[in-house]
Amino acid sequence: MAVYVGRWDCTTCGYKGIKGPESECNHCGADRPKDVKFYLADDSEIVQDPEALKRARSGADWECSYCGENNQAFENKCMSCGNNRDASDGDKSLKTKTYYNNEVPRTGDNTKEKKLQQVAQTSKPRRKTKKKPLIIILVILVILGLIFGPGHDIEVTVDGFEWERTIKTEEKRKVIEEDWQLPNEGTLINSFQAVHHYNQILDHYETRTRTRQRVTGSEEYVCGKTDMGNGYFEDKYCTRNITESYEEEYEDPVYRQEPVYQTKYKYSIYRWKPAKPLISSGNNHKAEWADTREIKNNHYLRESGRKGIYCIIVKDEENEIHRHEIPEEKWEQLEPGTSLKARRGNATGKYRGLSDETLKIK
Repeated sequence: MAVYVGRWDCTTCGYKGIKGPESECNHCGADRPKDVKFYLADDSEIVQDPEALKRARSGADWECSYCGENNQAFENKCMSCGNNRDASDGDKSLKTKTYYNNEVPRTGDNTKEKKLQQVAQTSKPRRKTKKKPLIIILVILVILGLIFGPGHDIEVTVDGFEWERTIKTEEKRKVIEEDWQLPNEGTLINSFQAVHHYNQILDHYETRTRTRQRVTGSEEYVCGKTDMGNGYFEDKYCTRNITESYEEEYEDPVYRQEPVYQTKYKYSIYRWKPAKPLISSGNNHKAEWADTREIKNNHYLRESGRKGIYCIIVKDEENEIHRHEIPEEKWEQLEPGTSLKARRGNATGKYRGLSDETLKIK
């Protein structure tokens, strides 16, 4: 497994690319930062020296809890202050991390430079923003509000009523149908053989060729890097199968669709079908349903539903007439001459219709 020299960045002076094993900044002499981020530069060299390899594979560095100095794994005392290594006192080893190839860190944590850049950006004088476009937008919004806004309240007076009531009807008629069964109420006209469905029947086989894959062995490959916690990185190996393609002949079944015949019946039967509705209407305040005696006296007719449309005619302050469809219950509550609230646009003066409050049923 190849071992590589990592890098780290000084967060004190901003110096970049310090070799991983170094415990101090080459530029300002500051200690390697706590929780240092080691990274693998694109030009990181492979370790060849036996002593360096021994150093790399000795284990993760540890941080002295007394003075903060980084020490090599095999050191039992801090090389800076002489403090004995004791994990219970907080002398913890740096973390080792394993990355897959697309996760390996390629840049450091030069946070000081980032902070300096942020300060430089915030210290730049602000440019005066042009207020003219903003004023234009506000003017447009005000105009749109005047045109499409809710408008203002006006009073209208109920001047008349309209209504229309519809009774839907159905008529029992003789129709001709076909089906695989003869209904009890149906009168047979004739019967005949017809295709009911198709069965899938195996007809023959055809020899075909397809490409398949098979495993012929396995191999190890470099799938990532391990941060060894001491400034070095080591190849991480994974195992994958080795496969090869081969051609295979197989017998492909071919099916035919075979029709299945059954007896089908043609018959006459009485069914309920939509008929001419009974409609009544008027321009007064007394809505009535049409006379249904014809339906009651004819067993070939029946009622299938009712629907009513109720409108009021109102007159505004300019004596303009407007027509509104409203719920029946509200329609019945109103009387000629009743005052109602409506809306008129502020800018255009256009009539907007009755207000929502007016249409509430008391």
